[in-house]
Amino acid sequence: MSDVFGWSVREFLERAGSGTPTPGGGCVAALAGALAVAMVTMVANLTLGREKYRDVEPVVRSVLHQAGGLAREFEALAGDDIAAFDRVMAAYRLPQDSVQQREARKNAVQAALRQATEVPLETARAGLAALHQVERLTEVGNRLVLSDAGVAGYLAQAAVKSALVHVGVNARLLQDRDYIERVLKEKERLETEAAAVTARVEHIMAMRLGLGPGKEERP
Repeated sequence: MSDVFGWSVREFLERAGSGTPTPGGGCVAALAGALAVAMVTMVANLTLGREKYRDVEPVVRSVLHQAGGLAREFEALAGDDIAAFDRVMAAYRLPQDSVQQREARKNAVQAALRQATEVPLETARAGLAALHQVERLTEVGNRLVLSDAGVAGYLAQAAVKSALVHVGVNARLLQDRDYIERVLKEKERLETEAAAVTARVEHIMAMRLGLGPGKEERP
């Protein structure tokens, strides 16, 4: 597994913008999720220890705990995405000079494509889990850094939506129709739920910051 998060920001950007196919969109989706979790962690840490928010510390600590697990998951998924793509390319390069070789190649390609579908699907699931933590924190977190929670929400939604682009493309290259149907159904569910949670986060932020209809921003 590639140590993607061991790269500097500049190195990641240079590699992502190079002429090589990895790190690609799936890896970037995982990075977006990790950045969302980083913002969640920051807002949680800037809420803990404040007298004004002492009553909500159990919730904030729970969010912080969940964020830690998600951070590790996104880090692993970034490397898994590169590995999955490399496996697909290796499968397509297998020889096909005989009937047996062609059959082996077909099976290898299908197995690799299935993995290349599962990895971004897991990234999307993790992105939705991060969004739910953003929602919990937005309800109780330090109002002075609530806009950072909003950034976390949009990044988490981006992780979901961008990962699911790859799910849709890779799934349609598979031959297992039942599997494709299950995956595309989950893809639709994740997209719908992510949109709903993001809308709730926006509403909570607007209410807590006094940015609702007919209200002016407070200093």
